[in-house]
Amino acid sequence: MSFRSILNALGEEESILALARPSIQSICVPENAQAWAIASYIHLTRVETLFVVTPTIEEASNLHADLGSMLADTQVELFPAWEILPFERVSPTLNTMGQRIKIGWELRNAKGPKVIVSPIRATTQIIAPNKEIKPIVVSRNDVIDLQETLEKLIQMGYRRVGQVENRGEVANRGSILDVYPTTAQAPVRIDLWGDVVERLGQFSVSDQLTIAEKEQVQIFPARELLPSESIKNRAMRLISSDPWGRAHWEKIAAGEIFDGMESWLPWVVDKEETILDYLPKSSRLIFIDPERSKRKVEELSHDESRIVPVLSQTWNIQNEALTRRLHVPFERIFQQAPVPVKSIKSFSEEESQPALRAKRWQLIRPSSSFGKEIQHLLDQDYSVYAIANSRKTRKAFGKSIEREGIKTEILETLDHPDSSRAVYVLDGPISQGVIFPAMRIAVISEEDLTGRKQSKRT
Repeated sequence: MSFRSILNALGEEESILALARPSIQSICVPENAQAWAIASYIHLTRVETLFVVTPTIEEASNLHADLGSMLADTQVELFPAWEILPFERVSPTLNTMGQRIKIGWELRNAKGPKVIVSPIRATTQIIAPNKEIKPIVVSRNDVIDLQETLEKLIQMGYRRVGQVENRGEVANRGSILDVYPTTAQAPVRIDLWGDVVERLGQFSVSDQLTIAEKEQVQIFPARELLPSESIKNRAMRLISSDPWGRAHWEKIAAGEIFDGMESWLPWVVDKEETILDYLPKSSRLIFIDPERSKRKVEELSHDESRIVPVLSQTWNIQNEALTRRLHVPFERIFQQAPVPVKSIKSFSEEESQPALRAKRWQLIRPSSSFGKEIQHLLDQDYSVYAIANSRKTRKAFGKSIEREGIKTEILETLDHPDSSRAVYVLDGPISQGVIFPAMRIAVISEEDLTGRKQSKRT
C-alpha cells in the first residue's frame, strides 16, 4: 500500500524542503507529525541510507512501525538496544543480538537498509568488531558439507538440540539440518540429497511441517560477541594485564561461548566503535530531539557509574577497571558523527527556524462524537484518511465510521484517491493521527477513534 499522495504534498512544504538543504541544521516538527516528515524527506531526497536516532526505545519502536507503513516499498529496520542493565551477567535476547549483527554487517558491506531507526541507548553503545563475522548463506541447489555447516553454526553460538523450537537452536537428523536463525520469523529446514541442497524452506514449530519454500536464507550469528581470533588474542593479553578477570578471559581465549559474555565487551575490544562508524559516507543522520537524547545518555552514564562499583564487589574487580563503560558520550556521536547531521525538534527554539504546522487529532468537545468532528473536517474541504491497524480490521473500522453517517471508501493505495467527499480507509498501522491545516489533510489512526492499539511490525 502507498501513502504517496500525502508524502508528495508534504514534500512541497518549506520545512521539508529546508531539511533537505545542507545549510539548514534543524527544523521543528510536532511529535505526532515526525514520522510523516521523515518519510516525506526520504521520498523527496532519495537518500541512500538514513539513520534516525530517537531519545527512547518506545519512540524508536513507534517510528519504525510508522515508517514501515508509510514507506511500504522501502526497507526500514530497527537497530535495537540491549534489554539488560550495563554489565549484567546475562545476555541480551537472541533476536536483539542477531538484528544488531545483521544491520552492522549490511552497513559494512554496502547492503544496508534504506532507513534505520535506533534509540539513543543503542546508538551510543560500543559494538563488537565484526569484520571477521559474516552470515552463512544457503541457496537451493548449493553444494555444502553438512557437518562443516553444523559445526560452524555451533561456533556462531547456536545450541544443538533434538528438535528446533526456539531461535538460536540447530538440529540434525540424517540429511536434514534444521536451524532457527536469530533474525527469522520461522525456523529453516535444509534438506540435502548427498551434498546438494534439494529443498529449502521454513517450517512450523508446532507441527514441524513446511510452511513456505525459500530460494535462499541468511543465517547470522546467535551471539553479538563471538570469540573471533582478534577477540581471543585480546582476552589472552588480558590474562596477564588484568588478572582479576582471569576466569573469564581464559574462557574467551579458549573460544568458549557462555551466558553473559557480552558484559565483558568493553574490555575485549581494542577500539570503541559504535554503529555510526559503519555508516556509508553518503548516509544522512537525523536526531529527534537531541537535547532529550543527551539527557538520556547522561542518565545512562550515571546508572553505569552506580552499578559498576556494586558489581565490582561481586566480581572482585580492581579500581582501575571501573573506568570501562559500555556507552560512549553523547558528544562523540553528535558532534563527531562521520556523516552530515540534522535535527528534528518538537518545539521551536527561535522564530526563524523552519517549522511544519501540524495538530493532533482530538475531539473539540468531550461530549461530541467523532462523527461530528470528521464531518466538520470534510465541510472545511479536508481530505480525511482513516488508517486501520491492519487489513483484517480495515473493513470493521470503515463500518464504525459509516455508523456515524459518514461515507467511506476502502482504498488499496493513496496514489489516485477519488475526489468524492468521503473518508478514505486504508490499512497501516500508524501510531497516532495528525492534521495538516495548510494542506487540508487529516490522518486519523484506528486508536484515535476506537482505542484499539496497533500491533507492531516485526
